Amino acid sequence: MECELDNIKIYYEVYGDGYPVLNLHGWPIDHRIMKGCIEPIFKTRPNYKRIYFDLPGMGKTKGEDWIESIDDYLKIIIEFIEKIIPNENFILVGESYGCYLARGLIKKKQNLIDGVLFLVPVILPYEEQRDLPEPSIIVKDESLNIKLSAFERDMYEWAASIINEKVLERGKKEWISGFKIADMAFLEKIRENHAFSFNVDLFNDKFTKPALFLLGRQDSAVGYRDALNIIENYPRATFAILDTAGHLLQIEQEESFNILTKDWLDRVEHFLKKKPVSNNMRYPTCYKCDCSQHCSIGIPNKELINCPIRSSPDIQRKAIKMYQTDKLIKKANIVSTIVKEQISMPRLQDTLEFARGMGYKKIGIASCASLQKETKIIAERFTQNGFEVSSVCCQTGGDKKTNVDTPEDFALPFKKGYRMDYVTCNPVAQALLLNNVKTDLNLIIGLCIGHDITFTRLSDAPVSTLIAKDRIIHHNPAATLEL
Repeated sequence: MECELDNIKIYYEVYGDGYPVLNLHGWPIDHRIMKGCIEPIFKTRPNYKRIYFDLPGMGKTKGEDWIESIDDYLKIIIEFIEKIIPNENFILVGESYGCYLARGLIKKKQNLIDGVLFLVPVILPYEEQRDLPEPSIIVKDESLNIKLSAFERDMYEWAASIINEKVLERGKKEWISGFKIADMAFLEKIRENHAFSFNVDLFNDKFTKPALFLLGRQDSAVGYRDALNIIENYPRATFAILDTAGHLLQIEQEESFNILTKDWLDRVEHFLKKKPVSNNMRYPTCYKCDCSQHCSIGIPNKELINCPIRSSPDIQRKAIKMYQTDKLIKKANIVSTIVKEQISMPRLQDTLEFARGMGYKKIGIASCASLQKETKIIAERFTQNGFEVSSVCCQTGGDKKTNVDTPEDFALPFKKGYRMDYVTCNPVAQALLLNNVKTDLNLIIGLCIGHDITFTRLSDAPVSTLIAKDRIIHHNPAATLEL
């Protein structure tokens, strides 16, 4: 998929649904280095949305000429996040140089990040600044040399402490493949400004959420000692320095990587359950949940942090009290339930049975002039069932649009007189006229969007929409969802 930002298109892939996991790959490879080690972790943790994307000049994301520095990269990452997961908290996974970018993101957006994993992290952006161990290959299958090109052999001997069949195969698929398609000319230009313009490790507030540093004892690409200098910034971090692990730690020490990453996720989940719910996290997003497996059977979604059952118990208690104490709400809920359980009926018959069950006598209709035929049929049906019907057309009063400050461009008459659109719709008068005859229930038939809101706000009687206006699909808005 492509995410179109202001001045660049970002290639990305998303797997799963639920709590977002943002993955930042290293330099100059692509998202596959992350997907190869992260996706297996989530086979038994389905309630996460894993987001992988290619940074500019790497993978399938083109490097644009206007990008000049790593500060620009950070701006792109933030814009991407705001486009893909706006206003959502997430956890962050970085690899190699992606960890340097991740720390820049923490500096700017720490309040949105609920956990971070640093995999073989770059601490200092320029190689000459780093405290590096000498390259050390501890395990090597010499028979594999014939399978390697000179470039591949040099790369593995530089990055790995284990060279065997597994490291070779996964390395080619997840790591070497990224080198082969990177725009090296573009990336060399960026290397001149490979450090942020600010001190990325100077925090106002320490990162007090679960963190994990995974460091290779034999990592001669980025080292491990520099990471110890920022340990106090992460008071809830596990620091693991693994023996027989180079810059391909997640492949060389796959089992240890999996165990430590799962432990980190356990700690993140425990943190999320205990975390006070902020105002923005109270915004319910039930569309992300299979309600039939949760609310509909009385079970909250434990993975959705803003599940209303969990995040707003005070509101749930208030709602129950209102059902018990408000006479209209109590009766409407009971009658609606009885009507629904009796039989599947068309909406019109549903409304008739509901009005009868509520004991209503006077029915008001606020209708659109273009649905006069439908209004007549509905009014007659209610009359035949013993109701007293009052009906008010939307253009009641015949007032000119210009009288209610409609711009003249939208209120032009024909030369020989008014056209229909010259007269303003008048939901205010519709509501006031029906209030005047003291209706028990008012029905909306095809009022325009906005006019229905005005009418509902001013109506003294409860309001229900019988026909929702949709000029394209014969007043059936739901049908457009299948186009």
